[in-house]
Amino acid sequence: MSAPGTMTSPEAPRGVCLVGNTHVQAFRLVDEVLARVASLPTGGLLDGADGSVLGVGPGYVGVSVVPEAEDLPALVGVRWLRPTQAPMPLRYGDPATLGADRLAAAWGAWCLLGGPVLVVDAGTATTLSRVGAGGSFDGGAITLGVGATLQALADRGARLPLVSAALPAAGLATDTEAAIRLGVVGGHAHTIAGLAGEIAPGVPRVITGGSAALLHPLLPGFLHVPDLQARGALAWAFAL
Repeated sequence: MSAPGTMTSPEAPRGVCLVGNTHVQAFRLVDEVLARVASLPTGGLLDGADGSVLGVGPGYVGVSVVPEAEDLPALVGVRWLRPTQAPMPLRYGDPATLGADRLAAAWGAWCLLGGPVLVVDAGTATTLSRVGAGGSFDGGAITLGVGATLQALADRGARLPLVSAALPAAGLATDTEAAIRLGVVGGHAHTIAGLAGEIAPGVPRVITGGSAALLHPLLPGFLHVPDLQARGALAWAFAL
């Protein structure tokens, strides 16, 4: 296995495509630096929206959690990374059920910091993944993400409004919107911190994903790396 940060490949990729449940993101490698160049709603792309703005194709590697998106015309030519090609040992019951997005973020964290390290990816789902000292994927936890939880409350609670994701006010909530933010956003941060202490006590912690910027102020000691999954996908491609 390569040491952290060591990457060699005969066919260096020139970009990364990330297909998540909520958004499709394109990153381009410019002077050895990854830059996000475009983002589209996944649902819109599946419904036929023009994806040419993404600018992806041959020379791009991709990580997808939405299999039906992989064959869309806008994504033709992307080389999809699969768990069976994982650049790290997998200590997981059935690797086929492990998302390539979790592996990309985990590998990115190990390339950045070495191990052991805990990776929190706060997206549609919030996942916690522990990487061992030697770069192994050791497992973790999955729960519903902040945005999806807020939507679920509004959908299933007859008198509960859909509240925007924002930091909760300090102290006891005295109206419904504040109470929802305290319970969902504040509670989510407590869940992450509690699980982190249980499955990776004393281990460096990294947070990434769409809700990471929101949650980061509530999680002291966590390093926020917005493009961790894209970095990991690129490093994964170089490791093949």
